[in-house]
Amino acid sequence: MADLLQRAEAIRREITSGKLSFAEAARKYSTGPSAENGGRLGFIARQSAMVEAFSRAAFALEVGQVSQPVTTQFGVHLIRCDAVKPGNKPWTEVREPLEKALARELLDRLARNQQQYTPVEFTGKAPYLKPGTRELVLPN
Repeated sequence: MADLLQRAEAIRREITSGKLSFAEAARKYSTGPSAENGGRLGFIARQSAMVEAFSRAAFALEVGQVSQPVTTQFGVHLIRCDAVKPGNKPWTEVREPLEKALARELLDRLARNQQQYTPVEFTGKAPYLKPGTRELVLPN
């Protein structure tokens, strides 16, 4: 795998230096199905069928930027962002997940804030995992 990463880094350097276009590199080096199309995948949605590592890297790019090598179970990839197309989900589709995320964030903040006022003391009278191990201790 290390040799594939080094090769991808070398190809990325050729692309970013202008010696080779991304499309030329895809046609020359890629073994994936998008190779003959110059590596173009078209627009991908954030919550798409792409592997999470690939999507995370793709959505972190600015327009025109080429990613560092990205490793997935399908191989090592270089990704170029050609354009950004904002989503257009209606409020009714995103309201519930946003409410849940906001509620979780507020609960976490409240808990962190209250920790300073609420001492927590461990008595050892309930089952617990022995510190530093996965051993369950059952007190008498």
